[in-house]
Amino acid sequence: MKKWTLGEVAHLADGVLVKGNKETVIDRVVIDSRVATPGCLFIPLRGERVDGHRFIADAAGRGAVATLAGCAWLESNPLPQIEVIRVGDTGIALQQWARRYLTHLPARIVGVTGSTGKTTTKEMIAAVLQASFCVLKNEGNLNTEIGLPLTVIQAEPQHELLVLEMAMRGKGEIKQLTEIAVPDIAVITNVGEAHIELLGSLEQIAETKGEILEGMADDGIAVLNGDDEQVLAQAPKAPGDIIYFGVGRKPEQTRRLSAVEFTNKGDCLEFVIEWQGERREVFFPWPGQHNVYNATAALAVGLACGMTLNQAIEGLASYRPAQNRLNIHTVRGFTVIDDTYNANPTSMRVGLRVLQEYPQASRRVAVLGDMLELGDLAEEAHFQLGELVAEQGLDELLTVGELARSIARGAIAGGLAPHKVRSFATNQEAAAYLLATQVPGQLLLIKGSRGMQMEEIVEVLLGEEGEADDSGNAPA
Repeated sequence: MKKWTLGEVAHLADGVLVKGNKETVIDRVVIDSRVATPGCLFIPLRGERVDGHRFIADAAGRGAVATLAGCAWLESNPLPQIEVIRVGDTGIALQQWARRYLTHLPARIVGVTGSTGKTTTKEMIAAVLQASFCVLKNEGNLNTEIGLPLTVIQAEPQHELLVLEMAMRGKGEIKQLTEIAVPDIAVITNVGEAHIELLGSLEQIAETKGEILEGMADDGIAVLNGDDEQVLAQAPKAPGDIIYFGVGRKPEQTRRLSAVEFTNKGDCLEFVIEWQGERREVFFPWPGQHNVYNATAALAVGLACGMTLNQAIEGLASYRPAQNRLNIHTVRGFTVIDDTYNANPTSMRVGLRVLQEYPQASRRVAVLGDMLELGDLAEEAHFQLGELVAEQGLDELLTVGELARSIARGAIAGGLAPHKVRSFATNQEAAAYLLATQVPGQLLLIKGSRGMQMEEIVEVLLGEEGEADDSGNAPA
């Protein structure tokens, strides 16, 4: 991470150094006092239930050398023992710091949004671009109005491209992110049911995703899913050139990168990319037919950044999945597909397809948890997912959580034998059952919404003997 002086931070964040030395250097920024380390800056955030200012002393005790502090808090509290920058609002100050810092950097911004696949696509984009450029990407879930600026302030002058995932839960949130980091290249992966509880309809979700196009640079390039009607409806918002990506040819999209001659081998993909008269074969050593869209989006971004098609494909070969996103683990003779990061109806269908298509399994078992934020659609969506499980003829279905019981009901209604369906209230109960019933060659898909924390099941399965063979993950 870039090192900052407190004087620089105060200037860019519209703050005043009320205690300390402007030459003091910080080498890390944290918003959680529990992860504070010697030499870091603590930013206390005011939430709906907890005010982070309460933890300034805790951060100081762990080695933080300085803190931002809001004016209102300072008016009624003594100065902390560490150095202090006074600001109006700590969250807004962080955003201002990042926004102003970007004006001094030469880096171009790649903004990525969509209902599903945006994190995977972001990781693939970074892999592609790193073949030709110095790239910084946001890690983990640093994709919000707090996480994105935390990524930006880590940028160094040598970074040529920042690949920034832009998440949202409601209207105006992507707009806010584009005001911090204006995309030179804006990517929309797709529009699906995620967050429909908050926005009401697919059309409203699409409108909200379209904020990335309204907020991008006037001379920027939009990279859009040319097979998604909701995404295409947002295309007129793009101020400049558009590169479309998708599966199959669509001559009406004159600047389209297409995947054709597609072969899904279960644990890997093969396809041909066509672009402006060029044809190149691609071998993708990871499962999931949906990854064709993620890969073509990433290749399209490479082209938008000036790479040749060959360079972009070479970069894609270095991609590795992010944690808890279709990670394949083999342990004690059975295989776990860990797709526990999040879930919505679209991504659940994708996960089940991977489970069905993955080769060489003696038994196929789905372990599915609640899908959250579906509002009035929740019961129907879970029931329909269960019907899909029945259609696929899986050997066993386990559900975790109250909403997921509707998956079980849907599966039984769809014809899956009741003795093949079990429902559990907690991850611990499901994990205990799985440990007791594993057989060699069994293949498990484990997936649920972020709030379900279903990685707990994976950790139990992989940690039972203290080790796991991850050779199923893909060649290094």
